[in-house]
Amino acid sequence: MRLIHKHFLFFSLTAMLAALLMAGVLAWNLDRGFDRYLDARDAELLEGFAGDFETFLQEKDAAGDFAPDPASLKAAVRQMADEGRIRGFPPQFLRERLEQEGRPFRPFFQKNGPPEPKGQEPRPKGPDGPPRMGPPPPDMFARRLQLYDTAGRLIFSGATDPTPQSPSSGASDASGPSEPIRFDGKPVATARLAPRGPAPRSIEFVFLRGQFRGVIIVTGLLLMLSGLFAWFLARATVRKIAAVQQATNAIASGDFAARVETRGSDEIALMGQNINAMAQGLARLESARRRWLAEISHELRTPLTVLRGELNALEDGIRPIDMKAVKSLSEEAQRLNLLIEDLHFMAVSDLGAPSQCLAETDAVLLVEGITARFGAALDEAGLDIETDSGPDLALPVVWDRQRIEQLLGNVITNAIRYTDAPGMVRVTLASDEETVSITVEDTAPGVPADQLEQMFEPLHRLEEARDRISGGSGMGLAVARAIAAAHGGTIVAGPSDLGGVKIAITLPVNARTQSA
Repeated sequence: MRLIHKHFLFFSLTAMLAALLMAGVLAWNLDRGFDRYLDARDAELLEGFAGDFETFLQEKDAAGDFAPDPASLKAAVRQMADEGRIRGFPPQFLRERLEQEGRPFRPFFQKNGPPEPKGQEPRPKGPDGPPRMGPPPPDMFARRLQLYDTAGRLIFSGATDPTPQSPSSGASDASGPSEPIRFDGKPVATARLAPRGPAPRSIEFVFLRGQFRGVIIVTGLLLMLSGLFAWFLARATVRKIAAVQQATNAIASGDFAARVETRGSDEIALMGQNINAMAQGLARLESARRRWLAEISHELRTPLTVLRGELNALEDGIRPIDMKAVKSLSEEAQRLNLLIEDLHFMAVSDLGAPSQCLAETDAVLLVEGITARFGAALDEAGLDIETDSGPDLALPVVWDRQRIEQLLGNVITNAIRYTDAPGMVRVTLASDEETVSITVEDTAPGVPADQLEQMFEPLHRLEEARDRISGGSGMGLAVARAIAAAHGGTIVAGPSDLGGVKIAITLPVNARTQSA
C-alpha cells in the first residue's frame, strides 16, 4: 500500500470516527434532553390538572353536590371531562351534537366504542362536519390520566372506564409523575400519569425523528467532506515527502547541490531544512577532501622534489658530497617527516582521541622554556618577546608536555612568520582553580575578521607565496587546535590590542579528568 493511501485511510477514518462519535453523542443528548422535556411537561400538566380539579371540587362542594368519597370523586372527574375542562377530553356539547346527528360518541376514556350503525354513510372530515372521534394517541394526556383514592384503588382512567379495583389487582405503574388531590386541606385522591406508550405518534416525537434525520444527513455530509479533505491533505503531505525522497536520492548519488524546497514550519519543512544543511555540509566536506588531496600531494611533492634534485646533483658530480650537502638533505628529510607527522596526527584526531602521555608538569616552567627556546628565532626576525607568567612561581598541571610544547611552538612560529619587524610577541599565563589560560599576541599586521576562523583549517594560508618562502606547511594552527581539543581545551583567534592577532588557549588543569 502506498503512503498516500495510508495517509488517506488514516485521515478519513479519523474524520469518520469523529463525525460518527459526534452524531452519536448529539443523538443521545437530544434523546435524553427530549425525554427530560417530556417528563417536565407531564409534571406541569399534571400539576395544572390537580389545581383545576381541586377548584372544581370546591365549586361542587359550594353547590352541595360533593362528598369526599371514591364515587363522588369519579363522578366529579367524569363531569369535568364531559365539560371539556380536562386536556384532551371533548366537551359535552360535542357529544350532544353527534347524538343528534345519529352518530355514536366514543369518548376518549373508552378503549373501544360501539360500532357505527350499518348502512349509514359517515360524514366526510372537514369544516362541514366533525369527524368521528376515536381513541387518542397512547402518549396523550387524556388517555394517560389516572385517579386513585386514598386506599390506592384506581377510580378513573382516561384509557378505560373500570370499576373500582383493589390495590393488588389494579395498581398502575408508579414510575410516572403524580400529584395529590386535596379537599379542605386533606388529601382525598392522587392523580397520576401512566408512562408514555412505546410507539408514540405525537407531534413532539415527529419533531424528534426530524431532528435525528437532520443529524444523519449532516453526519453524511461531514463524512463526504472529511473524505475529500483527507484526500487533498494526504496528497499534499505525500508530495512534500516525495520531494524529500527525490532530494535524498540525489544526495546519495553524489549530487550535493540538490536541495529540498521548504515551505512552512511543520516537521517536514524542518526535515527539509536539515537535509539542505546536511547537503551543504557534505559539499563542503567534499570540497575540503579534494583540496586536502591536492594540498597534501603538493606539500609532499615539494620536499621530495628538492631531495631528488640534490641527490641528482650529487650523483652527477655537480655538487660535492660534503657535510653541507648532507645537512641540506637532512633538513629536507626532517621537513618531510614533520609534515607527515602532522598529517598523521590530524587524521588520528579526526578518527578519535589521539594517544597522549599525560603526566604532572609545571605550566610556568613549560611556558618559560618555550619562550627561551624561540629567543634566537625572534631576534633573527627583529621581534621582541614579553612573557608574563603571573604571580605564581609554580603551577602544577597534568598535561602531555610534549604536545603542549608543540602547540605553543606552532603558535609562536606562526606569530614570527606573520609579524613585521620591528615588532613584539607577548605571551601571558593565567589560571584559576580549574583552567589555565595562555595568550599569545603579536603586533601588526592583523588578520581580517572573516579569516580568523579559517586560520585553524588544515593547509590554509593567508599569504600563499610568503608561506612557501618561509617553509610553512599550513598545518601548524590546525595541529594546535587538535592538541587543545585532545586535552579538553579550546583555542580561538581574535584581534590583539598590539595591532596583530591574539591567540587565546584555554586548557584544564587536569587533562586526565577531561579525557576520562
